Amino acid sequence: MTKNSNFVAMKNLFLFLATLLVSFNLNAQTKQITTIDNAPTEYWWSVNANGEFFATPETATMLVSSAGRYIWSETPMSVTIDRKTITITSDTQNIEPVKAGRTLREAYLVCFHKHVKSTQTHSITGDRQHEIEAAVRLNDGVKEYLAELSATFASTGEPPIRPIEYVFPYEGFADCTTQYVIGTRYLVVPLTDKKDSVTVRFPKGKWIDESGNQITGPRVINIPTTENTILLYELSK
Repeated sequence: MTKNSNFVAMKNLFLFLATLLVSFNLNAQTKQITTIDNAPTEYWWSVNANGEFFATPETATMLVSSAGRYIWSETPMSVTIDRKTITITSDTQNIEPVKAGRTLREAYLVCFHKHVKSTQTHSITGDRQHEIEAAVRLNDGVKEYLAELSATFASTGEPPIRPIEYVFPYEGFADCTTQYVIGTRYLVVPLTDKKDSVTVRFPKGKWIDESGNQITGPRVINIPTTENTILLYELSK
């Protein structure tokens, strides 16, 4: 290779690296960082287009809170939440929370119908799928009820699988992330740890376990675990 060829190659390499550096700087400059105050008793979830709620959001396009606020972005946001602030990094400028009501449900439904407008039926993924299969084995009524909820998801936006705060707002369940509700009828407690007992937080109402035992809420009880992967309770009519 001649000296001239070496020179041209080095020049091209330099131009490539310079272009890469400029592109990186421009991309860094377009990222917007927004800090939003978080109320002391306010808790946030991310929600995907499938209506699945996640209590520890890291990346999201939809955030909804127990105080009736929501945040929406057309592009994914990187999210960091502590008890005082929410820090959002995104490509969108002027991200601001919207007050849609007083509850988690109100915030979600307003945001869903305004921005998502899903036409798909609901599907269950990940660990939830195995937990729901266990619930169906414990109670035959779960399957039919879940099918009804899933079929109406596209029109109503109401998710079949819901945080307890969604169904029982302002009853002390905003920080409860280890239990959830199927519709308004079934309380599910996943048994993720191999312990002899689990603490269950019951909302108001009369809850029946698979053996027919009744527990009246609101109440917090330490319950022995079983060989099943979940505990399941049905709200008495």
